[in-house]
Amino acid sequence: MHTYHLFNEYFPNMKLNTTNEENARKTVIRWYFASFGPATLDDIAWWTGFPKSQVRHIIESLKDEITYLNISDWSKTLLMLRQDETSLKLQRNEEKHVINMLPSLDPYMMGYKDRERCLNSEYYSYIFDRSGNATSTILLNGKIIGIWDFEEPVIKIFLLEDNTADLLKEILAKARSLGVFTSGQDVDVKECESMVPLTQRSTGGVMSPLKDC
Repeated sequence: MHTYHLFNEYFPNMKLNTTNEENARKTVIRWYFASFGPATLDDIAWWTGFPKSQVRHIIESLKDEITYLNISDWSKTLLMLRQDETSLKLQRNEEKHVINMLPSLDPYMMGYKDRERCLNSEYYSYIFDRSGNATSTILLNGKIIGIWDFEEPVIKIFLLEDNTADLLKEILAKARSLGVFTSGQDVDVKECESMVPLTQRSTGGVMSPLKDC
């Protein structure tokens, strides 16, 4: 049984009539840029659900706040908040490996329509199901290199390509650390030799991508 209340009973100090629809849409796009920029126009329209023509209009109205940039070897034009441009230019490539293990439906995976920035298209079916939902991933310096799953007390991993022995050692150490953090105890790590693509599986496969390993 559900109990319903008027919005202003819970938020009496929030005045919804202090802005209009256009300004509210501008705010959403600013927040999107702050969280996900640089991004393409297609990314913004896909994530917000706003029509492309409307997104173009809003971006034009925010032209003093937004800058454009291009990345070598990528044909698409990216947009970002001008205030973030300086910090981006100050970034330097790390000499060491930076390995991250992200959960299913993580915003880094789900925030963009154009996913070439983090994944080769040949592997899409292993990371995204037919609805576009993302599974749990292993990243190396921001690029997806594999998938992981946790069936306590074992963390399973499936790597999309062969890796050096040193890199594999780092990945295994990261997986064990994640297992300890998640379960509070030591875990085993199993490397899977194959994986059924998510596009060939039933709904919910993103939550247990290596179940049959």
